[in-house]
Amino acid sequence: MTEDNLRRIKQVHLDQINKLIKGGRPFEDVNDFIDRALEVYLTWEKSPESTMSLFKNFPFTPEQEAFMNQSMKAEVIETEFAEISGKSESLKRQQTLRDEKNLPVIRKNYSEIITWLDSNFSEKKHFDECHTEDEFLISYDGYPLIYRFYSRILPTKISIITLANIMKETGKLEVELSEFQDRAYDVAEELSEEVEGFEEENEMKRNERISTGLPRFTEDIDERYVVEKRFKEQYVGNKRSSETNGKKIDSLDGALSALGLIKARIVGKKIFVTLTDLGKRFCMIESPVIKGDYSKAFSDEEGQFIYDEIFPQRELENSLIKKSIQVIEKNPDDVEITTKLDKVFRDEIERYVGQKKPFSDKLESFPISHDEILMQNLQEEKNKQSRIMAFRVASMGRLAETGIIKWKIAEKGKSKFSLAKKIIN
Repeated sequence: MTEDNLRRIKQVHLDQINKLIKGGRPFEDVNDFIDRALEVYLTWEKSPESTMSLFKNFPFTPEQEAFMNQSMKAEVIETEFAEISGKSESLKRQQTLRDEKNLPVIRKNYSEIITWLDSNFSEKKHFDECHTEDEFLISYDGYPLIYRFYSRILPTKISIITLANIMKETGKLEVELSEFQDRAYDVAEELSEEVEGFEEENEMKRNERISTGLPRFTEDIDERYVVEKRFKEQYVGNKRSSETNGKKIDSLDGALSALGLIKARIVGKKIFVTLTDLGKRFCMIESPVIKGDYSKAFSDEEGQFIYDEIFPQRELENSLIKKSIQVIEKNPDDVEITTKLDKVFRDEIERYVGQKKPFSDKLESFPISHDEILMQNLQEEKNKQSRIMAFRVASMGRLAETGIIKWKIAEKGKSKFSLAKKIIN
């Protein structure tokens, strides 16, 4: 979108859009909101019957759900929006699981889970035992970056351990997505409470905390539901339907799918998920967090595995990480490092777009500087992050989490980085 087009947007509308984004609605930035609005309206004009499917991609706010229940027939809601409706039922299920206290069970059985995986699971064995002629496989759409909403990797490790535990308990090599979402959220929420208690007791700074990305329990029911939906869809997984050239395409969104740790198939109206061989290998590396050590998110072995095997699942993200490490190695503890890193991100994304690789069209709006963003008047205050900055912040957070870099907070809240260990490429 050109600068001229952006300037045609009324300030009052920009303010409203930015308020939605800051309030947690799943739009990356103003451009993303506009793209989404255009997609909905163009679909409504060209193919009205396909419009409903577009709303399955986003969680409803409490106000939207209340309006739907009031204005639409129950059977229409069930048919069109069963995947994202059902607030009260979801909260009830989570409360039941919350009362059970499942994290101690996983902690107690952790060694047995690893042993069971080693002896009983592989992608080939899953195919041999579960494949049916009527199945429809769905996978990640291939977006080359790790979305900034997937701000940390630890929630994915907790989730796949939970998945493995369900498989061990049932003796089945796959699990219904809805059950996996509920169980993974429950364990992550229990863990979050313990980790946050440890962090508060030890007065850990924000750059030292490992609770980022884990869902925090709140007494406010509406807020709790939003937190629950966000974690289940952004981390655990969620089917997304889109339309390209008049053809409906289903994909599996979420950090686990994006990082190549799970795969899914649809049979009838049910979605089943299982580990990939990569997910199995990651799951089997012992987690200090599951064992109750909250001083760091990952062991050295886990961190190296993430760097070597998981980051490369997303081509552009992996390239950005390697370029960033080179800059950090040359400029350790530089308080102006973020400006250098933003330039690296911008240049590397421009290079990718210039090669006309998949999703280049969606990435074309990325390479704009913070000063250009300010000139376009797309923020309410001076320190609003540009899209480049937001992705850089998330990437650096994940690198620090894995123990690849050290992250320190200098004066005036500026970040500085240094390599934590020798990278073995």
